Amino acid sequence: HLTTYGFVMLRLQERLEAFRDTRPNITLTIHLDPPDNATLASQVQRGDVDLACFFAMEEDKIENSEFLWSEQLAVYVGVDHPLAGKRGVTSEELVAHEAIVLARHNPQRRLTEHALSLVGMAPRRILMETDALALMLANVRRGRAWFCLFRDSIDEAISGLVQVDLATPLSPVEVRLLSRPSLRHDTNLRALRDCFRRV
Repeated sequence: HLTTYGFVMLRLQERLEAFRDTRPNITLTIHLDPPDNATLASQVQRGDVDLACFFAMEEDKIENSEFLWSEQLAVYVGVDHPLAGKRGVTSEELVAHEAIVLARHNPQRRLTEHALSLVGMAPRRILMETDALALMLANVRRGRAWFCLFRDSIDEAISGLVQVDLATPLSPVEVRLLSRPSLRHDTNLRALRDCFRRV
């Protein structure tokens, strides 16, 4: 059993396919959108989850997990938004404008809200809550609001968005790997873990 986020799966996809090619008799069960990190740690400790790839910031790392890579969150607006060309946007300036946020059940919303709150930029005025990326993009392009997503998930040239130049940058988000304690006895799971380490 592997638990991770859909965004992380995009990065792991080739590794998983290579693993399946070399071990066609192994069935992989993948659960997307894990719970909060404390709950996830308990699931791995009990053996309900074999491997977990999860997001962490400095204060919510899970003991005995290992670093894989880091991702950067960023704030975006449409090209005609008042903040589009402004340098050193402060927290007060950002939160004065409406925001579009992910749906409440989406685990990535916890992450983005936490990252924003660390620099005093948690949204105060929410235009809408949605997981529909096309809807988010359409409203941000029209200059109606700002949103916070992973930088690697946005192609500014294609999407017509501008990354807001924040006075206080958002902290990087680590992608970390946690393995169940008895993993050392399972050669297939060790091989899968080693695949992830080479991402």
